[in-house]
Amino acid sequence: MDGPLSHSIGCFLGVVLTCLIGKRLFDPWAGVFAALFLTMASEYYWLACRVNLDTVMTVFILASIYTIVLALMGDRHRVLWFRLAFLFSGLTTATKGPLRFIMPFLTLVVYLIIMRDFGTLKRVPWLSGFSVFLLIFLLGLGPACLIGGKVYTWELLFHQTLTRYVHGINHRKGFLFYFWSYPETLLPWVVFLPAALLFAIRKWKEPKNRSPLLFVLVWILANILFLSFSGRKCVPYALSVIPAGCLLIGFYMSAFMRGTRLFTTWIKIPVYLIGVLLVLSGIVLPFVPHIVQMRFPEITISRTPFILLAIGSILFGLIICFLLIICYINYFSGSRWILPIFNQVRSPRALGTEIQRLVDEGYDLRVFGGLEHPGILFYSRLRCNRRRKVYNAWLKRKDFETVNPPSGAKRNFSNLLFMV
Repeated sequence: MDGPLSHSIGCFLGVVLTCLIGKRLFDPWAGVFAALFLTMASEYYWLACRVNLDTVMTVFILASIYTIVLALMGDRHRVLWFRLAFLFSGLTTATKGPLRFIMPFLTLVVYLIIMRDFGTLKRVPWLSGFSVFLLIFLLGLGPACLIGGKVYTWELLFHQTLTRYVHGINHRKGFLFYFWSYPETLLPWVVFLPAALLFAIRKWKEPKNRSPLLFVLVWILANILFLSFSGRKCVPYALSVIPAGCLLIGFYMSAFMRGTRLFTTWIKIPVYLIGVLLVLSGIVLPFVPHIVQMRFPEITISRTPFILLAIGSILFGLIICFLLIICYINYFSGSRWILPIFNQVRSPRALGTEIQRLVDEGYDLRVFGGLEHPGILFYSRLRCNRRRKVYNAWLKRKDFETVNPPSGAKRNFSNLLFMV
């Protein structure tokens, strides 16, 4: 199979695994949104279009994390899922070196320690799991070590892993490199990350969301710290952490689709900015070939792709802005002209006006069942006597006989209006 095609298929499997992880941790729509965001994340898409072992490694790490999630969320077949996690970690090691198996199990151990779930930590089949890991490791790298000899084995297992991690032969960066480069890997969806983080903090108080959110945050922070202590730093090394950020954004987008009103401003402003930037980029794109030829006269660039991209960017940006403007127009027109039509039969004003008409005609009206609605009282201009006992309209007729009529009035139930 062609190299780029096989890696693209691997990246597609990573998208599917991200969707499954989001479905298990949060809800199906969170998984779908996370998968869509991961598909169009800049770094993930770029590596999917080229032959790079980091993409294959990421698929195995995601498979290991998915089996860990299955083991944590159910008691049935828990040992089997943990052993499969070790198996996929072995495949990760055979793909990209021995230190890569640490990333999924670092997430597991730190998460269980923070949750103080030491019982589950003890029930992890460490002995049999490492046996599976060593078996896969020997099957994958054993023949190469036997053929290459002692020098090759030492170079592969120690120099290319421990020496690179501790000292960094090349790609030496500062400690905070991943803290500012990781958001770049989430472009263009990083604009929604602040809203997702604020929403996660708000939902942290709910017990059903605390464990999944903690797992995702540990997945991000623990692995970013692990990579930050390395002397060798490169953006593709953090490829397996990109799905975790997409899961956070997908969790918020799922809640936003279901109608949440929390931090919606943090969604509207980035959408407006994206629309405006697309229009501006569409205006600039046709001039890019001319600018490049001014700087490098020997380069000849066709203007047709840039013109097509410019048209697409302008149209897409205008569509985004147009849809938002239409939403606001519908909101104001609906509240100004459409809703009053329905209010003639559904609003407290119509009912309050009818009540006031009956009162003006001399009817003795009383409210039962705690239905002293503020809107009805406002439009009917009735006063609610809080000292009067309120009776439930679902009581039997004999119970209503205890109602004391006003002084001088006869007990006549035909004069009573029961509003349920």
